[in-house]
Amino acid sequence: MGHLMLALAILSQWGGDSILNIDVNASLSGALAYNYVDPYLYLINYSYENPGSASGMRGAFVNPAALASVKSASASFSAGFGRVGGINLNLSSNLPYVGEVGLPVTLYAEEKSGIYMGGAAVRIGEVVLGLAYVQGDRFESEIDARGELNFTATYSYRDTLTELDFPDVDEPMTVPVLIDLYGKGGGIISVENRTKLKSTPVLLMLATQDKGINYGISFRLNTFNGFIDYTDTLTPVLKPTGANVYSESDIWDVGVQLIAQIEGGELYANRYFTTLTGNELGAVFGIQKQGQEFSWGASLEQDLGAQILEVRNGKGVRGGLPRIVEINTQNLEVDQDSRIIKGQMKVVFGYDSLREIEGESRTLLTLPPRTSIRGGIQATPGDWIIDATLAMAGTWGEGNTEAFFGTGFGYNWKVPIRFSQAVFYRVTKIEEVPIYTIPALFFGVSTTLAWKGIELDLSVRANTTTALFGNYAAAIDPSVPNLGILNYISAGAALTYGF
Repeated sequence: MGHLMLALAILSQWGGDSILNIDVNASLSGALAYNYVDPYLYLINYSYENPGSASGMRGAFVNPAALASVKSASASFSAGFGRVGGINLNLSSNLPYVGEVGLPVTLYAEEKSGIYMGGAAVRIGEVVLGLAYVQGDRFESEIDARGELNFTATYSYRDTLTELDFPDVDEPMTVPVLIDLYGKGGGIISVENRTKLKSTPVLLMLATQDKGINYGISFRLNTFNGFIDYTDTLTPVLKPTGANVYSESDIWDVGVQLIAQIEGGELYANRYFTTLTGNELGAVFGIQKQGQEFSWGASLEQDLGAQILEVRNGKGVRGGLPRIVEINTQNLEVDQDSRIIKGQMKVVFGYDSLREIEGESRTLLTLPPRTSIRGGIQATPGDWIIDATLAMAGTWGEGNTEAFFGTGFGYNWKVPIRFSQAVFYRVTKIEEVPIYTIPALFFGVSTTLAWKGIELDLSVRANTTTALFGNYAAAIDPSVPNLGILNYISAGAALTYGF
């Protein structure tokens, strides 16, 4: 739409005036998918995210010192189920020459389901060796924007006819004329974008114990990959519906049939597909002291940064703005005695030639090093459980880029019942482009069922982001079931085995 408005604005500067009646229709839809692995693991069981209460494979990826509690071998696996919600809005604005324009907006948010982590460890003498996979950042988005413009226009253009326009006329003559062009047209502009980015960490961990204190180190390989698929197009159409020409001379009169003609067409389009790939190395150092009534732990993670290769393949098509190519007076006749110009005159509009741009580019994007610090405590007076953990991360040169804070309390009844809350925020910057995880507040209830070395953690949880989208969608869209409190809730589980 913007290119059509620009074309008409330039057209109106060619010595005359334009009268425009414009009707605009537009729509915007989008979808966003996200994940919250850190807070969700904490809501399943404190041990997965608290470096103080981490035990065995539970929490070894945040504090490798936890592996020192493995007796012979241990394995753990966790996963969760997400929710989908939507928001429908109708925005409006008053635009010059257009009036009020409505913009229906449809947005969907998806809390990603999937495997949160999986790993195994085995004791070899005084050392425990472990390997783990963790679901890293996940970001997916889809945007579909479409606008349609319909307009009618009256354009007035002044010109002067002279003897040079008439080969058979020998005497000097000057005839100022006013040309009115009537037309209607329209255009469609569309933008489609799909983005998918993810990171996948794999950790090799070592741990041991000395004088009642657990120590551990892990080496981390983080693989980045993703793509961006982007297309935009503009396809306007302009059709003349009529034209008149009038004399502005006190001497000469004009009785001319005017024909307006459009040649060619305007086209503007971009299409490119971009891939992003890279690897990052890092290490985690951990320490932990566990007791019957109080445990504490801390870990330090240092990521070395990465060079991410961006490969872009694309094609662009460009067309010029409309312009007057020719005023044809060959079919005009001049009656010098009666001072009348008669016949047929043609005005030709055209566009600049189309240009195509195609090629591939390769660029190395810098992901700066990052330092993360985690600390946590857990008190277990009697049958009570009191837990707290804090994690902060800073990207070199960019300041704080991640914060996680979780607290909880529980009671060991016939089975443990745990209540927890967490706050989480993260932003990853590749060069100057930030990728945000939506900040959210989380609440959860969990328990653990144990049998012969097998432990099953179960949790239900809610977060403010899913609640906002899910509850709003149920309120405004009859096709979305109103599940009451279930609009807020999703679930997760974990299975651990050790001997």
